[in-house]
Formats: sequence, C-alpha cells, structure tokens
Amino acid sequence: MPPAMLTILLLSLSPVLAGSEGPGDGLISSLQAATSYLARAFEDFNLDGLVGYRFLKDWCKKLLKEWEMEPDKQSQYQQLAKIVEDVSPLIERAMDVLSQTDQEYVRDFGTIMKDDFWKPPGCWAETDPSLSYDSINRTECLPLEMSNLCIMTILGHGEENETTCYVPPMCRRIMTKSGCIGYSLSHQLFYSMIAIQNGCQDKLFQVESQRNRNVFCANMMIINQKIEEENYPFDQQDLFLENIMFCGMCGFSDFLKPTWLKTILSWQDPETGCFGKSISHSAGLWNPEIDSVSKIKDALPGEGTVHNDQENHIHRRVKRREKRLTDGCLCHMTSVAVGALAPFLSVC
Repeated sequence: MPPAMLTILLLSLSPVLAGSEGPGDGLISSLQAATSYLARAFEDFNLDGLVGYRFLKDWCKKLLKEWEMEPDKQSQYQQLAKIVEDVSPLIERAMDVLSQTDQEYVRDFGTIMKDDFWKPPGCWAETDPSLSYDSINRTECLPLEMSNLCIMTILGHGEENETTCYVPPMCRRIMTKSGCIGYSLSHQLFYSMIAIQNGCQDKLFQVESQRNRNVFCANMMIINQKIEEENYPFDQQDLFLENIMFCGMCGFSDFLKPTWLKTILSWQDPETGCFGKSISHSAGLWNPEIDSVSKIKDALPGEGTVHNDQENHIHRRVKRREKRLTDGCLCHMTSVAVGALAPFLSVC
C-alpha cells in the first residue's frame, strides 16, 4: 500500500480505540459484548461458530506483543488482554462440549482451533481489481461435502490417505478453479489459508499460494462492493462478513473500510451482543448460502442456472454452517462478525 493511502486509512480508523466520535468508535466494546455472549451461549455453539473467536484471540495476542512497550497503547492493551483472558477458557469449554456432542467433526477439523494455528499477517497489501474474473460460474461450484473432504485431507484426516498435507487431484482442481462465487470462493481461500498455516510444502501452497490469494480476495472484494451497493441485504451479510474475516487475515487492508466497520457494528444486537437476531425467519435453521448464490448470480455478468443437483448440495450446507440458537441469534454469523471485526484492531 502506498504510504499516503496507509496514512489516510490509519487516520480514518484512529477513533476505533481512542473512543472519540467516528466510524470506528465502539469496536472494543463490541468485541467485549460478543465475548460476553459466548460466555452465556458457548454450550450451544458448533465448531464453525467458534472460528471467528479463535481469529479474535490470535489478533489480540499479536497486538499485545506489539503494544506491550507503547505507553500510549496501555489502556487498549489492558482491554485486549482482558478479552484474551475471557475468550480463551470459553473456547476451551466450548470445544470440550463439542468433543462429547460432535466427536467426529472435532476429530476432523479441531486442528484449526488449536493455539497459535492462525498467525495474523505482518504486513498489509491491497487487492488488485485487474485480477477480477472474466467469467463466473453462475452457481456454487464447491459443495460443502467436497470442501470438507479437501480440508480433512490437508489436516491428515482423509478417508483414503491420513498423511498430513495430502492434496488429491480432485482438490487440486476444484480449489484453484477460476470463476467461483459466494461461499465456494471464500472456501477456496480458506483451504489455502489452512494449508499454509499447517505448514504444507506442496507447490500449490508454497509457489502458487500468494497468487491464488490475490485472485480470490480481489474477487471477494468485488462481491462485497456489490453487496454494499445493494445496501447489505440480510441474506448477504454472512458472506460479506466471512469475506472480510478471511481476507483480513490474509493481510488485505482495503477490506478494512471505515464505512464497513460502522455498518458491521450496527448489525450487533444491543441486548445480547450477538449478530443475526434482529431479523425474523420462519425456519429454525437459516441458509445464507442459498440466498447468497441467487443474489450474486443476478448481480454479476454471465449466463447460467442453478441445477437441481447443485442446489441440493447447497441445501445440505446449512445444517453444518449456520445454527439459529434458542435466543434467536445466529451462531455462524456471530462468529464471522467477530472474525471480521478483529483485524480492524490492528489498523488503529
């Protein structure tokens, strides 16, 4: 990022921790409220709902190291230290519950919840609009079952091969496929992120990874901008947050827009501290992925339809991804909101 643009970004976000009026005012208090919500509801969270809190903890730990000797950061330092102190045992307690109630999923994916698995970026960059796709797949091209299988093999829990970092040909093809949209696109990035954090040495990650990240986040930025243009429809908010959460962890600073921060903060329920409660849906489980696909394919250029087999795949995704809790809050949306807010802490 050019120094002048970085200076503008830092100045625009300076109220985040200073507590003065501005688009970033209230960030830490928002994260404190979300942590308090986890303290009340952790027994009902699934593993996907904890990932954002894991990201939050790792962002805070990074900043605590950087701010330890900075006198003007001591107030914020103490606040972040308290968040880490509070959220760490809550994640452990939630994982203990899941180890009893969802043993298979914890066995397959629990690695991504371990301490120090995620390492926030040490420098920032911006997405390159020239990397936008010339054409797109008009439907989700990565069913959750396939995404899970590829992640499992990277983590060493594949059915056919238990070698850590194994990349089946199918995963090599689908995880680099051009033109994917929605959650397929964000999960392509997530797969690459997990492989890098897991120390995988395949050339797909060591040679091609940064190029893939640049392409994925450039197109995720385009999707987020379109969501913004449509005034953030509720059925797009979960995807919007997930894109910021992942690309923020990859070090793309242009996802940390002050206007986006202000918007995200406005979505938080003031009574509970969770996200997704303010909108009423008749179904006990809401599927953000079905709605996001139909909206995105209408907004982006190209031709195509949602075929029945692909649509059925997407319908199965919700039962793992999103969970409406008994108080009306959305588990996954709360998680990605926390994960999306966390990188804003670093640009204050």
